[in-house]
Amino acid sequence: MAWIEKRFADAIMERKEIVSEYLFPIIGFEKEGEDLYILTYGGDLQPIQIREKGRRKEIIDIEETINIQEWPLDLVKEFDSSTVLVEERNNTINVTIITNKKIYKLSFINSLNGNNFSTLLEMQGWLLNYLIPPIVRWGE
Repeated sequence: MAWIEKRFADAIMERKEIVSEYLFPIIGFEKEGEDLYILTYGGDLQPIQIREKGRRKEIIDIEETINIQEWPLDLVKEFDSSTVLVEERNNTINVTIITNKKIYKLSFINSLNGNNFSTLLEMQGWLLNYLIPPIVRWGE
């Protein structure tokens, strides 16, 4: 099962525009069995370690998912020491990132127009087709 940033998907589906700022710092999540994977901006899909913290879970190794070559140094430092809380509810993953400068609240969805996806790559491909409909028309 996969989840993508809600504002990013909504911008494509409602306004047919890509708002890349919605992909920072986290693009999305994938779940395989009980294992949760994260895709951060400019990074690769990586497994994450989580610790129970009430109804939420805390990602305890977020610093290992940051692509230090793609991120500005000040943001690497800010997110490297952040607390990242994750709550999965009703096919949505809500994330709270607490840094020393700001609190980020993000929402990730796994259904686009009633379609569910196994991978982020499938979701991104579906959104690309939604944004740019195929040119080939059969039978014309």
